Amino acid sequence: MVQIEILSGPESGQIFDLGVGTHTLGRAASNSRVLGVESVSGRHLELTVSAAGEIRFRDLGSTNGTWSGGVQVAEGEWFPGSEIKLGKCVLRLVPEGGGASSSSSTASSEVEDDDSDIHRRAREAAMSSKRKGGPLQMALGVVLVLAAGGGAWWTFGRGGAAEEGNPGSGNTAAANGGVSSQALDAIDGLGDFQEPEAWSLSKGTTIEEGRLSAGSGRSTARLGRNFSMMDTALEISASVSGNQVFPQISWGKGEESSQPVGTWEGGDLAAGNVTLSLPADAEWFQIALRLEGQGSLSELSVETTSRAPQKVSSPIGTALHEGANLMMSNSSGALLTARGQNGTWSDETGGLLFTPNGEASVVFSASGDLLEAGAFLLLADGGPVGLAPGVIVESSPGILLGGGATRLLLTLDQASSIRFEDGGASLTTTEPFHLHWDLAEAMTQAARLSQAITRAEREGNDRQLLASAAELLRDLPLDELKVQEALLRSQEALERGRADLANLQIQASGAVFVGAGSLMSQLANDARDLASRYPGTVVEPQATALAADLEIGAEQAAQGSQEAASEYRERLQGALTTSYPVLAAWLKEVN
Repeated sequence: MVQIEILSGPESGQIFDLGVGTHTLGRAASNSRVLGVESVSGRHLELTVSAAGEIRFRDLGSTNGTWSGGVQVAEGEWFPGSEIKLGKCVLRLVPEGGGASSSSSTASSEVEDDDSDIHRRAREAAMSSKRKGGPLQMALGVVLVLAAGGGAWWTFGRGGAAEEGNPGSGNTAAANGGVSSQALDAIDGLGDFQEPEAWSLSKGTTIEEGRLSAGSGRSTARLGRNFSMMDTALEISASVSGNQVFPQISWGKGEESSQPVGTWEGGDLAAGNVTLSLPADAEWFQIALRLEGQGSLSELSVETTSRAPQKVSSPIGTALHEGANLMMSNSSGALLTARGQNGTWSDETGGLLFTPNGEASVVFSASGDLLEAGAFLLLADGGPVGLAPGVIVESSPGILLGGGATRLLLTLDQASSIRFEDGGASLTTTEPFHLHWDLAEAMTQAARLSQAITRAEREGNDRQLLASAAELLRDLPLDELKVQEALLRSQEALERGRADLANLQIQASGAVFVGAGSLMSQLANDARDLASRYPGTVVEPQATALAADLEIGAEQAAQGSQEAASEYRERLQGALTTSYPVLAAWLKEVN
């Protein structure tokens, strides 16, 4: 059991006990000890107490840092009688049997003089540290400073050089020990837009007088910093006027300089607060804002809270989903991520179901083992299309990713436009869609279609052959051999159709030349039949046009025959009137 005394802040003078084990200190309610000081981060410090009473500390990526002897430190051993400072909250490790101190600044000038050389060497050692983060990680320095004991530890609340090194000292401090007058949220209060240089803005977006403004169309604003993840979820709020604002949260683990593992997007902040839960292993996050339309944003706030995403196990990995967002991963890392809004994922047999809430937009990105196993393909008429910049499939039934045992098939209840966006595939729909990892049923259906192609070819039924091949190539291109066979058979059938069309065109030319109306009628029927056998191909419109021309020609030929017969009768009537008037009168009466 060890005792820690609070030397500054609203709880100044209090002492709390820590037993053997690991404990966390910070503003968040989930900590082992809550410190109600605004300059202290939500999860600021981790303390580990050994059975022998030794205590080690580790900064958890706090905003205002952990300080010892005027030096910012990352981790080290905390010695009895010495102090460390969290933001503006000073803590003292009480010596065994020592009790509370009467003052945090009673060390004499003589002691300070005696220890000046120790302080100097501690700073030099800390600043020359080659560990991760350079001068921000000064474990050696803290050991030297704290090991000095007694007068070697400094009091941080007394101002001077120690205050100058504290990045949190820019706020006005209260007289009770340095409590900041400005509350800091999970993004260090940068959502008040008082520091425009902290934001990276797209063209047409500006920050003035604490307000982020955007013109028409789509624009973005991104904070250029990573922030420590202090809990499992983020609650985001803002004051929005005139436009739509969608927060995008990227997260990662390990080194803060590493690439994000995934990105999730929340709903429209104009409609109210947005809560996004992240994977449990998320150690840091980034925030960006996607703005749609003309308007402005102010009073952006991000607070940590507790909520876990839904978890589903699959044969190829684990799926986590939160709202319209999804991440699938295996032991090697991320496989598939989806970010979006206005929809939810839920379990269904062999996969997941996405249900839109109105019009939903989702962007899918693949990585790792999924891309190594196969391509990222957009399903389309005539066969799948590889995802690449500029690619748009206007009426796609879905997406195929990966290959072999690592394969996913996304199918839409209603075909939708899918396009390349931000390195992934973006779709907008009002109808549900499905993500399948169990492809047994799909593989069975693909095999049936392949058999139907073979049977239709044997029976000479090109219409059925082309229909089965088109369905396999569009919806179920799962087996490369079956895809190649379907392409070959459909091309052969199309060549037969083109040959039949060319033959009809030759016959039609002869019939038109001699004015054979009955032959033109028969050829027109043959052309109609040809068009019906090759629907959706280039043969259909050409055969249909030929049939229409032949039908007009046959009608004109029939009309021409009638006019010629009428003219002959008129000539005959005239001749009879002259030579045989009685017979001519009788014929006229009969006619």
